[in-house]
Formats: sequence, structure tokens, C-alpha cells
Amino acid sequence: MNTLIITGNLGNDVVKGTTKGGTPYARLNVSFTSGYGDNQKSHWINATIWGKRAESPHLDAKCTKGARVLLSGELSLDEWQKDGVTNKALSMSVDSWEAFPKGANSMSQSAQAAANQDDFDDSVPF
Repeated sequence: MNTLIITGNLGNDVVKGTTKGGTPYARLNVSFTSGYGDNQKSHWINATIWGKRAESPHLDAKCTKGARVLLSGELSLDEWQKDGVTNKALSMSVDSWEAFPKGANSMSQSAQAAANQDDFDDSVPF
């Protein structure tokens, strides 16, 4: 299993539903950045929360467009054909999540640590 931890902002409100088999889900569309300075790029990932966690009332209250989120889960690359063209998109099956209201400046210690992963000295000690 691989594990991805990202912080980003929601591109829309959470979308909840149930599969044909009766499994509840909640979908999040998350924008995040990578790189530095002129090389900084924005990316999107489709994240899905499954089962009882998807039924949490906190999702409706906290996961609105523009909210900052911290997600941890398994990364995958989805591929599909449309009009003879192969399309690809990153997706994530979420194991744990935390959301912060729009405009919130305070994050938990775990969220702050994930957001500041680039705050380390990467010089080689030898």
C-alpha cells in the first residue's frame, strides 16, 4: 500500500452519495501545489471517503468550496478511454481527513507539519 498526505483547497462542496451496493461515499475535488517559485504548479486530485466516515455530518459543515483540507490515503492513477483518447487523473481513497474553515489560519500540529514539510535543511552533511 502507498500512502499520500496532502494539504490543499476544495474546488467545490463535498458531494455525497451511495453506490448501487449501498456503500456510502463522499467525493472531494482538491487543488494542491508543488514546486517552488517560477516552477510552482497547481494540480487536482479526486478524493473519495468511503463507508461510515462518508456519513459524518462534519463533512457537510466543514468541507465547503475553498476550505483547506489535510488528507491521508492511498494514491492511484485512473485511466479511461473517451472518443479514442486515453485520459488519466489522480485519485485518492481517503483513510483520514481534517478540514479547516475558509480563512482559518490555525491548523493542528499534524496539519502544520504536513504543510511545512519543505522547512527542513536538505544539505548533505558529508
